[in-house]
Amino acid sequence: MQLIQIIEDAVRKNCNVAPTYSNAKKKLTNAFSEDDPQLPRIMFVGLCHQHGIRSQEIQDYLCLTKSQVDKKIGEFQGFIDEGQPHYENRQKGAHYEADNTGYRFLVQANMCNSYLSSRVTSFVGLREITGA
Repeated sequence: MQLIQIIEDAVRKNCNVAPTYSNAKKKLTNAFSEDDPQLPRIMFVGLCHQHGIRSQEIQDYLCLTKSQVDKKIGEFQGFIDEGQPHYENRQKGAHYEADNTGYRFLVQANMCNSYLSSRVTSFVGLREITGA
């Protein structure tokens, strides 16, 4: 399994929608209040970029243009930047912060990164044991 597939799996499990399904109609339960099928794709592209997947690989995987990938990377960073102060306030005990889209996006990104960390660690460990 390649890293890009593990990232797709992380987004699918944590956002409840597959990032490769561009016409997703399902509302993102427990993730975002907006019914926006692009949010999992933005999450996927941003996480791929964060984890060193080349832009060309992302383009090929999702059938996107370079400008579409660049735009999604920018949107990903915008959501993270928007959510960071709300996340910090929430850590200090503020309860109203959970209503912010950026905050929820950042929480989902952190959940995806935790999932990735455990999967990649076990994947690398398995490769070392089996020599595959």
